[in-house]
Amino acid sequence: MTLRTNCITLLTFGLGLFATCHPIDAAKISGPEDTLYQHSIKTTKQSLTRETLEVFYHDALDDYHEGRYAEALETLDKIYSLDPHYEDVAKLRETIRRAQSSQIAAGTRDSVRGLMQKGNDALRAGQNGQAVSFWKQALQIDPRYAPAKKKITEVNNALAKREFEAGYIHYHHGEMEDALDSWSNAIALDPTYKQRGLLLLMSKIELHLRDEQVGRLATQGYDQFQAGEFEQAAQSYSELLKLQPRHE
Repeated sequence: MTLRTNCITLLTFGLGLFATCHPIDAAKISGPEDTLYQHSIKTTKQSLTRETLEVFYHDALDDYHEGRYAEALETLDKIYSLDPHYEDVAKLRETIRRAQSSQIAAGTRDSVRGLMQKGNDALRAGQNGQAVSFWKQALQIDPRYAPAKKKITEVNNALAKREFEAGYIHYHHGEMEDALDSWSNAIALDPTYKQRGLLLLMSKIELHLRDEQVGRLATQGYDQFQAGEFEQAAQSYSELLKLQPRHE
């Protein structure tokens, strides 16, 4: 890196020196001598530039061969800005960009595979939620990765079936609120349960539970009123009216 910096300094100094000296010396020479003088300046500038580009180019090649693609591209960009036609700088830049893309893609594949393996291990350990979390992380890296989508769907479907069956067990035991919770979970995990008549059954149960709650509040409010607990009675009737605004 020191050699590269020295070349930049030399190039800048050399060009600046000639630019400064030229107006003064030009006043003292003319004709053939002036032409020779201008040619000398031009030749020296080209020589300095050529030497600098050579150093840059070899540095870029070293970085490329050692897998430092970002550094190589940075150096080649400098060369390209000075001389787009120098050696095969344009072609080499494209080659390195492709290699860099392949390197990133390989790293992405490794990350995705690592997360998939963690998910599989968690699944075998019975940690379904953790497994799904790992697979979702894999999808964040590669949203089109089909194996991760398949794994998540399979686990969600299995969990949805379990919640669906648990809901019916609660239902037959008269545990209506627990049944609703289980069925809501089943639908969240697998929306296809909406088309299996489950929503209609859930609506009937919710209506039944609301009617029961309305009855309890009506009885509670009446008992509180009879006991002279007017504030409590008013609160019970307010809650009742939220559930059934037209209650007599």
